[in-house]
Amino acid sequence: MNHDYEIIKSRLSWLKFNNVPIEIVTNSGNKISGFVRKFDDLSVLVDEAGHNDLNTFKTVNYSSIESVQNLHASAC
Repeated sequence: MNHDYEIIKSRLSWLKFNNVPIEIVTNSGNKISGFVRKFDDLSVLVDEAGHNDLNTFKTVNYSSIESVQNLHASAC
């Protein structure tokens, strides 16, 4: 099952390296915006405030992701 998420992990790697803000829409319609801080085989950790503060991080499982899009830096 981990191979199912290789495309997502590849994209997240690029987004994290380039510090590009993103918006994730989940299957339930929730929107999470911020910066990719960490990711593993099952989930991504998103920094919603952009201040590298653990209190503002959200964990999103790959299985719940409907879409991921880049945001302009001013949107976060």
